Amino acid sequence: MNKKTYSDAKVNGYYVVGQNNCELVRKQLDVLGLSRYDRLPIGGVKFNWITRLTDINWQTFDSNFQIINHIYDEKHLSNKSLLLTNLRTHENQLQTSLKRFLPETYLLDNPTDRIRFKKAFRKDSLWICKPVGLSCGREIFLFRTEDELEQNLNEFHRNRYSTMYFNRLVQKYIANPLLIHRRKFDIRTYFLCICVANEILCFVAQTGYLRLSIYEFNLNDKNRLIHLTNQSVQIKDQEFASCQNSTGMTMEEFNEYFNRFVQPNMTENVDKDWVLKQLPV
Repeated sequence: MNKKTYSDAKVNGYYVVGQNNCELVRKQLDVLGLSRYDRLPIGGVKFNWITRLTDINWQTFDSNFQIINHIYDEKHLSNKSLLLTNLRTHENQLQTSLKRFLPETYLLDNPTDRIRFKKAFRKDSLWICKPVGLSCGREIFLFRTEDELEQNLNEFHRNRYSTMYFNRLVQKYIANPLLIHRRKFDIRTYFLCICVANEILCFVAQTGYLRLSIYEFNLNDKNRLIHLTNQSVQIKDQEFASCQNSTGMTMEEFNEYFNRFVQPNMTENVDKDWVLKQLPV
C-alpha cells in the first residue's frame, strides 16, 4: 500500500498514549469523530499524541499528512543548557542584553563557565543549582558556599557514572522577587506552537493561572518549599493538605489582588484590571 492510499485510509485516525491528560485528549478527538487506534499502525496515523519524545520516529514522520504533539529538536527549548547556549549565541539578534531577563547563569560542566562562576562567586551570596534536563523541581537546591554546592552535588551523583558537575547549571538567586501574600509565585500560561513549512508559529493563550509557594518568602531560609512553586514538590510536605487551596490562584483572583494591593501604590500610571487587559497581550 503506497503512502497516498495509506493516508487516504487513515486520515481520521488517532493514537494517544502516555500521560499529560491523555484521557482529555481522547475525549475531544472522539467528539470530532476520529477513529481511535490502541496500537500505532505501521506508517502512523493522522494525529499522534505521545508523552516521550524518544517514542517518535522522525524518519518516518510525514509532515504533509500527520500531526504530532512535539516539535522536532524541541530539546533546544526545553533543555536549560541548550536554551542558555542558544540565547547566548543569538543575543545580538535579540537586540537586548540577556541581563534584562536572565539571572547570572553558568554551566558547571563547561570548564570555561565553571571558572567564570568561581570568579563571580562571593561567600554568603545566595545561588540556586538546577539539573539542565529534569522537571518538577527535582534535585534543585540553594547554596551559599562552595562546600554546600559540592556536598549536594556529590550526594546526587554518588551512584552515577558521571562527574558531579555533569548537566548542572547555577544561577544567582533573585533576592527581591515579586511576592503575593508575602509568598513567591509564578504565572503559568500556554502556547500553541505549530510547525508549518519549517516555520514555527506561536499563539499564546489569553488565560492561565498562578502557582504560589507554601511558605512565606525568607531569603535566609534555604527550605525549598519557600523558593519553589512546583506542586510536585509541595505535595510531599505535611502542611500541603491544609493549605493546598492557597497554593493556586486564577487570573481573575490575581486581577483582584492587583487592583486592591498593587495598582493603588504604583508610581506609574497603570489602569485597573491590568492583569486581564494588558498582561496577556
